[in-house]
Amino acid sequence: MDSIEETIAAGASASVARKWWMGEIVGRAKTADVDPSELGVTPETIVELNKLVEGGKINNKMASQVLDGVLAGEGTPAEIVEKRGLAVVSDDGPCWKRSTPHWRPSPTLRRRSAAARFRPSVRSSAES
Repeated sequence: MDSIEETIAAGASASVARKWWMGEIVGRAKTADVDPSELGVTPETIVELNKLVEGGKINNKMASQVLDGVLAGEGTPAEIVEKRGLAVVSDDGPCWKRSTPHWRPSPTLRRRSAAARFRPSVRSSAES
């Protein structure tokens, strides 16, 4: 498929190009009963979409929604992300910093785990 080669030439890795063209785009073309080239997706669109995913701005599920927007003629992937307000939100830093210093095993837990480490194994006379 020429589209995969063109996408690789535009800057995507071979696995990324195959994933988008053979997965998402061919699937949507079959659903619409058209040739994948008739959908209007360009190699540059795939590269831009992949950069948004790799940059952590959107995830794969959101990228699929962005592709829907591209197919609907809403604009470029970056414009669609902006218009639809799509973004990956992951800010666990303050939570982790706040909770980490307070987590310590209880004295009982420390005693039990120390005892379990040094407990000799007991075998019955039948197992010997």
